[in-house]
Amino acid sequence: MVLTTRVWMFVVGVLTAALSKILVGEIEAWCPWIVRSLIKLAVARLPENQRARFDEEWQSHVNEVPGAVGKLLAAADLLRAAHNLSQGLEHFASVKAKKLPTPEDAEQKKEQESLPLIDWMNHDDSANYLAVSAIRDREAAQMRVAAMSQVASEQVFPPPSQRD
Repeated sequence: MVLTTRVWMFVVGVLTAALSKILVGEIEAWCPWIVRSLIKLAVARLPENQRARFDEEWQSHVNEVPGAVGKLLAAADLLRAAHNLSQGLEHFASVKAKKLPTPEDAEQKKEQESLPLIDWMNHDDSANYLAVSAIRDREAAQMRVAAMSQVASEQVFPPPSQRD
């Protein structure tokens, strides 16, 4: 009984190995067709005017990916990319563009943005006012001191007209 069980296990193991080898060969044989079909399906989701360009671009992209499983995953991801791209293009087409500037307007705006800001027009002038005010106060103080000094000297030395 043990011997027959082991024989059957051996036969099943050999058959499983042979079938898996055949299955892997079939998958490898069908893989390019599956990849090409996935790319065609993804390209069909795109707008008509973009299909030829993306078909060629995506085919070359998938061809650069190594391994059969990698190519299948890359092609499957192109379905997601095509969906996102078509939604983005539809949204872009539905947005109304504002009036675009003429080349002259764009050049003038570029020139204006390159000029330095005129800062003196928005300048706070309080520091200058305080400086001028301080100079005037100092001059007034000097005039008072000079006037008081003159009065004091006249008291000590009376003017010549009062001496006689």
